[in-house]
Amino acid sequence: MCQRCNGLSDHEIFDDQLRMIDQYGYFVTGVAEHTPGKPCWLYTVGLVDRFAHPEILVVSCDVQAAHRLIAGVVEEISRGATFDGLTHMCSRTSPRAIRTVHAVQLADGALAEWNNHYSMAGRADLELRALQLVADDMCCPRHRPSWDLHVASPLLNSTKGRGERSRTADADRRRKAHRQRQRAARRRNIRRGG
Repeated sequence: MCQRCNGLSDHEIFDDQLRMIDQYGYFVTGVAEHTPGKPCWLYTVGLVDRFAHPEILVVSCDVQAAHRLIAGVVEEISRGATFDGLTHMCSRTSPRAIRTVHAVQLADGALAEWNNHYSMAGRADLELRALQLVADDMCCPRHRPSWDLHVASPLLNSTKGRGERSRTADADRRRKAHRQRQRAARRRNIRRGG
């Protein structure tokens, strides 16, 4: 359960965050589903301020594995490594693509706690930048294609209303319609002799 749900005030949460940033250089927060196998996203707060490095975000169905991955990357950053949206890195288990999180994702609040934290700190001088560690092996195949945040859509932080389809279902529907249009275009070209 989150700290707010546990009854902490915004100031108590902020003080705890400051303590973690002072001690570790960052803290990890995010939106975690409490259902096993459902994707969540976790991200750092503090890297832009402490290391002049973009924050790190991971989408995963395994919260503990995502924490370990983030901790390993932050350890490298604290030793002077820098990553950008064109980087590939090798973790202890597998190579990872690193992509720049699209500005639309940031504006939609995918890293909302970063904005909350630095707003309370009065730090308007910092610009939110974030990188996504692509951790496809930490998500089931059903959730892999729709959680790529270097694109503007689907929005990671969007919420679906009652009766709306999930983002995964919408992405599957769009891909299916796209494939059908491609097949129809090929058939037309064959009939025309092209």
